[in-house]
Amino acid sequence: MLNKEGSDIRVDFKKNSDQDIAGQTMSTFDGSGLISKIEITIFKGTSDHEFNNAVIEQIAEHEMGHALGLGHANFDGNLMAALINDGTQISECEIKGVYEANGWYLEDNDDDDGSNTIPAYPKDDSIICNT
Repeated sequence: MLNKEGSDIRVDFKKNSDQDIAGQTMSTFDGSGLISKIEITIFKGTSDHEFNNAVIEQIAEHEMGHALGLGHANFDGNLMAALINDGTQISECEIKGVYEANGWYLEDNDDDDGSNTIPAYPKDDSIICNT
C-alpha cells in the first residue's frame, strides 16, 4: 500500500474534469511561508474531450512546472502556456523564474555567529524576460 501521508508531492489522476480543466496544482505552506506539500491532479479528459497519452504527459510536465514555482507563460508554444498547445519547451526565462522562485532559500544564510536563520523572501514576485 502506498503511503500518501509522508509525501511532499502527491500526483493523482482522475477520469474527467467537471470544470473543463486539464490539471491543477495546490500548494500548502507552513508558518514561515515555505511550501510544505504539493498536490497535483491530472485529468484524463474533460466533459467533452478525452486526452491521449502525449497530452497527459504534457499536462503532468506543466503541473510540475507549477510545483517548481512557475506561473503561466503569456505566449503560445510554451509548456507553461495556460491552454494546452504544442509547446513542450521551457524557455531560459522560465529557468530563470524557477531559480528566482526557489533560489532565495538555497543560498547561504549563515549569520556572523554561524547560526542559520530563516532566509529573507525574494524582493520581486515576477521577472521580465525578452522573448
